[in-house]
Amino acid sequence: MKRLTLFSLLLLAATTTSAASKPNVLIFFADDVGWGDIRCYNDAEGTLMKTPNIDQLAKDGMRFTDAHSRSLCAPSRYSVMTGNYPFRTQQLGWVISATSSVRNGQKTIAQMFQELDYHTAFFGKWHMGGQLHDKQGNVIPSNFKKEWKNVDWSQPMHQGPTRLGFDYSFLTHSGVQAGPYFYLENDVMVGDPNRIRIWKPGIHPNKDNPYQTKIEAKDYGLPEWDSTQVGEHYTEKALEFIDRHVAEKPDQPFFMHFCTQCIHTPMTPGEFMGQRVAGKTGHVHTDMLYEMDLQVGALLDRLEKHGELENTIVIYTSDNGPWEKLSPESYDSSAQWRGYKGEGYEAGHRVPFIIRWDSKIKPGTVCDRLIDQVDLMPSFATMLGGKLEASHALDGLDISPYFFGDESRELRDFHYAKGRIQKDSLIDFKFAEFSYRHHGYKILVSNKNQRPGEVMEMYRLSNDPEEKNDLANHPEHEKMKAKLLKELKELHRGKRSTPAFGR
Repeated sequence: MKRLTLFSLLLLAATTTSAASKPNVLIFFADDVGWGDIRCYNDAEGTLMKTPNIDQLAKDGMRFTDAHSRSLCAPSRYSVMTGNYPFRTQQLGWVISATSSVRNGQKTIAQMFQELDYHTAFFGKWHMGGQLHDKQGNVIPSNFKKEWKNVDWSQPMHQGPTRLGFDYSFLTHSGVQAGPYFYLENDVMVGDPNRIRIWKPGIHPNKDNPYQTKIEAKDYGLPEWDSTQVGEHYTEKALEFIDRHVAEKPDQPFFMHFCTQCIHTPMTPGEFMGQRVAGKTGHVHTDMLYEMDLQVGALLDRLEKHGELENTIVIYTSDNGPWEKLSPESYDSSAQWRGYKGEGYEAGHRVPFIIRWDSKIKPGTVCDRLIDQVDLMPSFATMLGGKLEASHALDGLDISPYFFGDESRELRDFHYAKGRIQKDSLIDFKFAEFSYRHHGYKILVSNKNQRPGEVMEMYRLSNDPEEKNDLANHPEHEKMKAKLLKELKELHRGKRSTPAFGR
């Protein structure tokens, strides 16, 4: 870590908290919400989105304009959880039968909070593997697919949230996009496994409300699955956790990682805690944004009710950019940036990022500095006194001085992601190409046996942020192209891409 300025040291000393006064921490993680999907980022005339609670977060805190994810769901979740780039794991846990994305020895942000005596909880879409047990008590190999009849659902996931540092969890493994179509609480199925059935793709009526469940992927689940109520169930459980925590652990801070299903397809709006969502905005896409905003509002309201909002650090961000061609006609979810979810272009990984902490972070501020979601873990370690060894958070940096207004130096000067470039390639992180930004330029690089290959495209982001002018074949940029490619290959070979925490 570079030497801090005196101003930075004074700021950190003022904001680093003692054990008795540590703040609660809430990370609200959206799904497929683009930079242009939030009104405080894209207040264009005629836009339909209603995001008043998220917009108020920005008014009450700091909004970042150059914040980045990994460009796809499971990779981003792994990076937030560990402070690592996804190539540092053996397998990303897209399905419940997969081994955990988090390898043995990789410390999670939740485990760090537990060491700081935080009460930790996870709600929402997991998407980081878990593995299951068969009825003979064995851990089922990760190549298990649909043999759910041999699963002992009374046993917890072998590698679920409990093992990774969460005291409590309530989740669906894949949000609403795939099965299993039921909830898991503290790693155990909620419901009767004898009633599991196969759900086929299509539109299905719901028994208890006029809205419809949409299934995109054939998979197993319970007959009462209702995709329109998933977000409400996540939120109700999170509110119960807050109530219970305040009543039973008033002197202990909590860490909550809330991963909404919004706005990933299938988009099936209904009602949210008594408020009609379906048809509210005139488009299913913005209806789901509206539900997501109501979820944010419900959590903030409950914190305020208990007098906890002022002492809670709240972060809002998204796992990647928007799905291609799913934006309403009235606006572009990618805003001015090129590309979509799963792509190496800016809109694939440039995401909303807002942080609020009353009396600590100046309200209504905007920061244009480059940050990355892998930076969350070391930043919280600095602010709260967490411990990270050299083998932890291998790619994260402490960017907390930005939160408190100190932009006197550049804390992060490069960004790495993966995402497709060729339109006929799969949106699959394993086969996606590489994206690397440094020195005002960005290169998009082919995937050669899971390693960087050759430069396919090159842009000078400092004067071409929309990535319109490809410089890859311009002789005058050959030296810079070679320099960036060398750096990217060294990043992949190295044990760390950033200095060890505190050094």
